[in-house]
Amino acid sequence: MASMKEKTIYLEASREKNRLKIGICGPADVIWHYEDFSAPVDQIETCCNEMTGFLNRATEKGAGGSQIFEELRIKGRRLCDLLLKKKIKEGLLRTDAEYLILKVDDRLVHIPWELLCAGQEFLCQRFSMGRQVKTRQEIPATDVRTLTEPLKMWILANPRADLPVADSEGKKIFKDMALMNPEETVIIDPRRDREVTVEQAKENIKTYDFIHFAGHGDYNSQNPVQGGWRLTDGDFSASDIDGIAGGAPMPAFVFSNACQSAHTEEWEGEQGTRDDSFGLVNAFLRAGVKHYVGTFWKIVDEPGSLFAYEFYELLRSGRAIGEAVRQARCNLTDKHGADICWASYVLYGDPRVSYFGSQDKEPDEPPDTRTKIEPAIVKETQTRGEMFPVGLNPAKAKGTQLLLLFCMMFVLFYAVKTFRDYSEIKRAEVMIEQEKADFDQRTKIEQILMGRAEETRTRTKELFDELIALAGPCPRSETEPFTMAVVLDPEIVKRGKEKMILYAFNDQILESEIPVRLAARGSFDIILEERVRKAKATSPEDRKPLRFLMPRFLLILEVHDLGADSAVLMQMVEGETNQLLRTQFETLDNTRPVVAQKERLVRNFLEKLKAVVKDYSPES
Repeated sequence: MASMKEKTIYLEASREKNRLKIGICGPADVIWHYEDFSAPVDQIETCCNEMTGFLNRATEKGAGGSQIFEELRIKGRRLCDLLLKKKIKEGLLRTDAEYLILKVDDRLVHIPWELLCAGQEFLCQRFSMGRQVKTRQEIPATDVRTLTEPLKMWILANPRADLPVADSEGKKIFKDMALMNPEETVIIDPRRDREVTVEQAKENIKTYDFIHFAGHGDYNSQNPVQGGWRLTDGDFSASDIDGIAGGAPMPAFVFSNACQSAHTEEWEGEQGTRDDSFGLVNAFLRAGVKHYVGTFWKIVDEPGSLFAYEFYELLRSGRAIGEAVRQARCNLTDKHGADICWASYVLYGDPRVSYFGSQDKEPDEPPDTRTKIEPAIVKETQTRGEMFPVGLNPAKAKGTQLLLLFCMMFVLFYAVKTFRDYSEIKRAEVMIEQEKADFDQRTKIEQILMGRAEETRTRTKELFDELIALAGPCPRSETEPFTMAVVLDPEIVKRGKEKMILYAFNDQILESEIPVRLAARGSFDIILEERVRKAKATSPEDRKPLRFLMPRFLLILEVHDLGADSAVLMQMVEGETNQLLRTQFETLDNTRPVVAQKERLVRNFLEKLKAVVKDYSPES
């Protein structure tokens, strides 16, 4: 079986003034052919501009389908003829390679190579392809990002609250990624946010391995460094990414599901001498991102989300990232017909890398379809003897049989009735005793959990007071949104269920649209302990950055293991006063994943949370 490396072909292209050098080779080639020719640069630029303009206009009109796709194919053939000589096209058509790595320089990066059509298919349909770029720009030195489980993923969806489909996209991807995690281990740790500011993006982006953005994107062809993602308070731009480049590593993978998020001009000129970036894709790659998926032109909301769903489903199954991009196009074409949105996506990076499987993993084998062998039915052939002696008079025997049969039926009826009555009485007695025992046990457990919750509240308040004494108070803004932190039973953390519990609450709060956000990703008391420890080890004049604003509400979770089930106590507390606001008991099935029980687990809690928030709202 050939490895991914053996199934790879390379297409290299560079430009020097008006001359192009384009070659094609395989991984084992020591010597290979390339073409060096004077290129019709003006015609190439005109063809690229016409193609992009045509696609943007078609998208704005809501056009799609086979006719538009065929017009795109015609333009792709024209661009292919301008860029590739006969020998290069023949090499692409004849190869049995599955992966195509496109190596281009910074003066050719703006060309939609993926849409070159050498035969009946675009290159991005024929191959699982990815781009690698050679540039004269300075590349900041960054640490190497080490990927270890759990992989951290940040989903920024619909930050302007004006794209309902993007909002649904964020919710679905969050759920799908969270469901990858078995009960006892966490493979990926997703977080979904909607209201994200530019400063929050700059501060937090380096803490994640994967980023998925679903929302509006801006592209400024005159000043590409200003283009970026539209967040709650402004654009997270290429300039912002340049500002945080270097030092700690950036995410390994960024999926920018926004309009023209991979569109770019040539990476050269005046901005290059100032070492500015030429749009989002240039900024992310220079900052250290290893894989970037974005769009070449404007996309429609719903088809873009469908592409993302298909892509992540394939990626989670262990497919290589380039294969996931290519197969997502094919799957959506098969399901919904040709659509120019699905042709828009571009992958930068090695297409052979798999984040959730072996680098050489083959597509999943078909399920075992062999017929299950059922056990044979064995017929009873042996008799158990006769009821009466053979020598009995037949007439007497018949009468005796009827009499005995009647007697036996009467006795059997009475015995069954008596046994049933007795059984029902005993069953009722057992049920009463069991219910009484269960009630006594439940009462006892609730008392234990209430006592532990009281101790937890006291300890958390003492830790916060100690931090204030060391670092000073942090003033609360009148416009500060409602925040809530979770204080978890140590047993939850010990069992590795901490992330799953936090997923459940974060996801359900977001879906309920209650104006509350979780203030911390871990147990709040552990975070406080760490800050107190750092404050004690820091000089008084350097403690100010360690100050911490107490969340408006605390959610205390205590758990008591009952074997197959766990009793769960949820208490909602006002952060600053430590006043108990709401109490709720629930049962957690230990044999099922927490994610599968999240709706039932927090449904009643959300109603109480909504009532509390209403009480604390200014209009109340």
